[in-house]
Amino acid sequence: MAKVTSISLNICSFYTFVIQNGNLTNKNLYNKIQSKQTASLVVCLLMLLFILLRATSLNAQTTKNKEKNENYFIETKVHYGFIIKHHKKIGHLQSGHFSAFELSAGFETFGKNSWDKLYHYPTIGCAFWYSDLAKSSYLGSAYAFYPYMKFHLINQTKFASNLRFGIGLGYLSKKFDRYNNYKGVAIGSHINAAISLLFETSWKINSQLSINTGIGLTHFSNGAYNTPNLGINIPTLNVGSLWHLSKKQSKIIENPLPLQNKKYEFNTFIAFGVKEMYPPLSKKYFTCSYSEIFYKLNKHKSKYGLGLDFFYNTGNLTVLRLPTNDFNANVSIIRIGVSLAYEQVYNHLSFLIQTGPYIRSRDKTDGSIYTRIGLRYAISNHWYMNLSLKTHFGKADHIECGLGFKI
Repeated sequence: MAKVTSISLNICSFYTFVIQNGNLTNKNLYNKIQSKQTASLVVCLLMLLFILLRATSLNAQTTKNKEKNENYFIETKVHYGFIIKHHKKIGHLQSGHFSAFELSAGFETFGKNSWDKLYHYPTIGCAFWYSDLAKSSYLGSAYAFYPYMKFHLINQTKFASNLRFGIGLGYLSKKFDRYNNYKGVAIGSHINAAISLLFETSWKINSQLSINTGIGLTHFSNGAYNTPNLGINIPTLNVGSLWHLSKKQSKIIENPLPLQNKKYEFNTFIAFGVKEMYPPLSKKYFTCSYSEIFYKLNKHKSKYGLGLDFFYNTGNLTVLRLPTNDFNANVSIIRIGVSLAYEQVYNHLSFLIQTGPYIRSRDKTDGSIYTRIGLRYAISNHWYMNLSLKTHFGKADHIECGLGFKI
């Protein structure tokens, strides 16, 4: 614990000196700092994209190594939707209904990966999404690129009902700017995370063509890396068509899952992040967390357990008006929490959710309950990468990335 605190203090001091020092009222310096912030956010989001694309490519490689996969497809969708007024400050951003267009490619699994059967042979792909947002003067146009998984709720010969989830990179051509776009209060960065949730029904026309319709939700946010970060939520109705590049593979291959001798698992990881607080273009604050989770394994598909979490956030010094260079003050802001944890596993990739109360916290301004939602990618039998979003009652606090170990 002492080592974690020492590392946090050293990095925080360096970051404060290099990034936060200076006169922020100068426009040239403002633009320079914004460029540095965008570059850092891009690195974090590219890590997210790497985790997702790596997991997707491993599934494809497993399939290719055994025999040719004939289930590749291309798909197009047309969306029609609007921006939800989820906060009173963004009402002026609603400029009417608009169209969005989506192009995706992927493949349907059929058992060549031993994990496919557990999830009823899901579809895996990557999508590109675009909309002009009704030519918004404050948001510009929106672009998104994200890997996704599509799970079959009903899968019959001629009819299917599916749930699709994707997460990746988003880009808005306009963002908040104190000089040129001070009314664009939804997002403070060009580069963002893009999250897509879609429910669809599809009908098979012939052996290669199917049509579909559904409802979806697309979300853009930067996880409070740059304020403002109210986020953009876009619900849509959509229609589309899917074309298999060759005749669909109908044979299901039975592959046994690897033996699982363990009933329990111990995880530990450390993660780092950077956040802003209001008002926009305030200082950047360093965050660090250390967690330990004891899991009960539920076969190959999931695990649940109890966690002990330590959080260090230099923003708490500002909220509590404590000196930044005082060791005792820095130690006093360390938060300790206990949490319930659940992890859904698909091969090397897993989805994590943790939530629980703080049992030690001087700063009470954001409540007593915290939640962590994230992705993990196993790089070996014991080591994994972690990328997660910490929130308080649904409000993003910061994005964190780090490294973990499990036994």
